[in-house]
Amino acid sequence: MVKRRVVYVLAWIILFAVYMFTTGYSIFVVLVIMALLPVISAFYALFIRDNLYIEIDNSHKMIIRGEKMGYDVIVRNKSHFVASDINLVVGCVYNNYDVLETSSHIINVDGGEKECIRVNQRMKYIGVLTVKTDDSYIMDPLRLFRFTLKDKARCQVTVMPVLNEPDYYALYNPLDENVDSNEYSKKRKGEDASQIFDVRNFADGDSLNRVHWKLSAKEDELLVKEFSHPITKDNCILLEIHKFETEQLRYNLNGVFEMVYAIGNLACVKEKEFSIAFYSSLADELRVIDVLSHEELTEAVLLIIQEESYEGNKALEYYLASEIKDSCKLYYVTDNCDEEVFELEDKTKTQAYIYDIGSGEDCGKVTHLVRNVILEVDRDDIRWGLANTQF
Repeated sequence: MVKRRVVYVLAWIILFAVYMFTTGYSIFVVLVIMALLPVISAFYALFIRDNLYIEIDNSHKMIIRGEKMGYDVIVRNKSHFVASDINLVVGCVYNNYDVLETSSHIINVDGGEKECIRVNQRMKYIGVLTVKTDDSYIMDPLRLFRFTLKDKARCQVTVMPVLNEPDYYALYNPLDENVDSNEYSKKRKGEDASQIFDVRNFADGDSLNRVHWKLSAKEDELLVKEFSHPITKDNCILLEIHKFETEQLRYNLNGVFEMVYAIGNLACVKEKEFSIAFYSSLADELRVIDVLSHEELTEAVLLIIQEESYEGNKALEYYLASEIKDSCKLYYVTDNCDEEVFELEDKTKTQAYIYDIGSGEDCGKVTHLVRNVILEVDRDDIRWGLANTQF
């Protein structure tokens, strides 16, 4: 565009020099036309620009990471003249990752008509994806100037983690049942599936997971288990949302979110009471959300993936300063297992599972400390970390 302007100005200067030496009337007319054309062309482009309207038609408000999303970007021309050389720039940016990915589409729209561009995109990261057309522009007919479109369109899509299901065949392993009876209340029923408090008749709303199939077959009626209430510690899933500088580290954050989602789902399946804790940059505090169902787990994950990232182990720092650090069995998910994490055993009285999310040959290892367990989990193999998790 700059070269075109330079060439146009040089041509005008050359013609003006010729006119000064020859004083030909025809050359004077050409000079006037050449001087007026850019002005007329610019005013025409500005008029068209003010009559262009953009909208994004997207039926997806929530999608799973890795899935492909298609949406339509529609440009309407409400003038009676042709709108040509529209450069529709569609930009996409995720929260916690300030890298704008763009695609450009050159379109023409007849007067009173609309043009639709179909954009297909695969969801790479977990978080909130913003689709916008802020950088779109129109060229004047001479292609000497460009003007940013006044009307801008935006839409947001929430990209959820992939849910890694547990191995249901090995779900209730012997380690879950080898618990001394004095750790459970003998007077109060609860939600711990590893110990049965009582058996009663099936009622509407009862989960089929609680049906005592052997006893039901023997008694010829559906009977369900009433689980015991544990006197032992509650469960807390704690995660870090670290800032990162590279695309690979952004992928690690995907692994952190999916590991949290998988652990929470495992707890829901086994009907365990638990909470999810994370550091909120906006409130500058540790937020703790109690979760009793899969629906509440999904709502908690939605809140987490919208949080801003930060530097350091803020969540762990605030957790150790809280009152719950000695009353919860901890499931700590991070992508930076440093010395502070290894010293966790000396700062709490309960057991902790520590998940170090990353990639490469070092993943797939389990380190047993005196009380805690460190799992080096590959971000692409969350099921391995889940298989080594015990509630």
